Amino acid sequence: MDMHAHNHAWLLENCSKELFHGKSGYRLGDMMSPYWRNKDPMKWSKESDGFIAALSKSRVQGGFVKSYAALAPLIRKRAEAGVSVAPNQTAVVHLRTGDVLDCAKCPSVHTFLCQWTQTPLKFGNRTQPQLYAYPLQHWATVASQLRRRAVRALTIISASHRDGKFPKSCAYIHAVAELFNSHGLQVDLRLGRDPEEDVVFASTAAYFASSGGGYSSFLAKLVERHGGSAIERTPIIDALHVIHDVFVIRICARHPTT
Repeated sequence: MDMHAHNHAWLLENCSKELFHGKSGYRLGDMMSPYWRNKDPMKWSKESDGFIAALSKSRVQGGFVKSYAALAPLIRKRAEAGVSVAPNQTAVVHLRTGDVLDCAKCPSVHTFLCQWTQTPLKFGNRTQPQLYAYPLQHWATVASQLRRRAVRALTIISASHRDGKFPKSCAYIHAVAELFNSHGLQVDLRLGRDPEEDVVFASTAAYFASSGGGYSSFLAKLVERHGGSAIERTPIIDALHVIHDVFVIRICARHPTT
């Protein structure tokens, strides 16, 4: 879906219909966390031959290297079977949307776009603030870095693991896409796709820009493993809930996948 072909009204009207990927409760990113991995992970996926099943069967106890070893054969098999991959010399941007933006107690989309914003999420009996949706100032920095590296096109991938209406998520996607457009980047929207197919798609990107969450972090490491470059910001929330952020660009020369 080329961003140039769809105006603001179309996106806001149709985005919610497209954002749900159809796999209710699917949470591959949480499988990278020992806390969640021990919470009966198969409840997040009913597919016996999927990525979550592969991680569960391997009994991997967290960590990218071991997780990648369990998933690499499946990723390779799906790419060989014709699952689409990112075009050469393009960038892939992952936006964390859905429940983390559209929850009843979440801030306004204007707040998410204009400043670093904490989303309170429950982990058992405790609530912990998380930074999932990054502000426009971050994406402007990403756009500048991509242009400096002669990138002219990018694909935004985003999906929700829950069905519903996502007005704030859609407005957020639109604002970020418009910002990239304003920096001279051609933007394609890849919304609500199978999350495992998105893994295969992103794995071949020349550049990958992550947002918050375990899924996005996994994709960044996967792209690096396949010879691409990761553009990441690592915001840290201290004990007083003050945000400190570190911008990191890991540029890698392309090499064959190992």
